[in-house]
Amino acid sequence: MKKHRLVFVSIALFTTGIILTTTGTDVSAHSRAVKVPASLRGTWYHYDGSYNKIRATKYHFKTSGSNGSSSFSGVKFPKYAFGHADLFVHRTPKGYYNIGKYGIDDVGTFKKVTHKGHAAIKQVWHDLPDTGAHVDYWYKTRAIAKHPSVKYKNFKIQRILLR
Repeated sequence: MKKHRLVFVSIALFTTGIILTTTGTDVSAHSRAVKVPASLRGTWYHYDGSYNKIRATKYHFKTSGSNGSSSFSGVKFPKYAFGHADLFVHRTPKGYYNIGKYGIDDVGTFKKVTHKGHAAIKQVWHDLPDTGAHVDYWYKTRAIAKHPSVKYKNFKIQRILLR
């Protein structure tokens, strides 16, 4: 009788263990919103014959220009990402942010800097095949994006003061 009781208890514990491990809730630490860094938020412009625009909010990052547009959301969780947000943000040791779509190698590298006396976002990118790094600067207004020099900035201020 003791053998039957021992076998029954062993089978019951084994079955309970299997049920608990296979039907447990799927808790993932990844399923939370991804935020765009505060230093990069706002609307930014770049001029290279035509205007390109970056629009960054707390949870969204959108670029548009002559090459098309792309949009990433930090609060959208597509099925392909397995619990991760659509937006990918990673800070590098040198203070740059890699921003792009989760699971894709094509990311932009951005950092807020001061360039020619203006607040700007520095974007570093590489051509394929790799021919070295290229840098674009994004500014807060279209006028600054078209004429970012300090000389132009001072001329504009003088013109306003002389009125």
